[in-house]
Amino acid sequence: MKRKTLPRVGASLLVALGLASGANAAFISGNVLFGGLITLDNSVLDQATQVNSWGSQTVTLGDGNFTGLTGNPVSFVTPWQFADQTVNNLWSVGGFTFNLTSSMMYMDNPNTNAASLHVIGTGMVMGNGYDPTPGTWSFTTQEPSAGNRFTFSASSAVPDGGTTVAMFGFSLLGLYGARRKFGSR
Repeated sequence: MKRKTLPRVGASLLVALGLASGANAAFISGNVLFGGLITLDNSVLDQATQVNSWGSQTVTLGDGNFTGLTGNPVSFVTPWQFADQTVNNLWSVGGFTFNLTSSMMYMDNPNTNAASLHVIGTGMVMGNGYDPTPGTWSFTTQEPSAGNRFTFSASSAVPDGGTTVAMFGFSLLGLYGARRKFGSR
């Protein structure tokens, strides 16, 4: 029985190492911020449900893999409903695209002159030869009488590169060695 255990542990370790080495993908990392003008479907902010049109939208800041995009024009899906759960190509710029997978809308100070609308959510950023990467985003605009300006920020999250799986494999090997040395014979 002991002779069968060593090949099993060795095979498990090889699988864990294989998974860890296969997880070294090229993920997108960084943040990108857009700004510009919008037209909402309602002039009363707490009754707005979508962006009817985008105007003069550009990258106002980019870092990581988005470095160098500042000033580039951004394309957005038109119209964009705040309650949309999935939208392919919500935005695209410089060879990157973003597919929205979830969204949630909330208001700050509704029914006041200082009201602002926020929509937040998650999605996948892809493009320029990188692997699709999970990301978060936030859209903010103020009462339309304040000038119909918006900001949109996106941040991509780099997944674990397989280190956790490799460490688990080495832990199993260590437990096997301890069992052989100190375990029942």
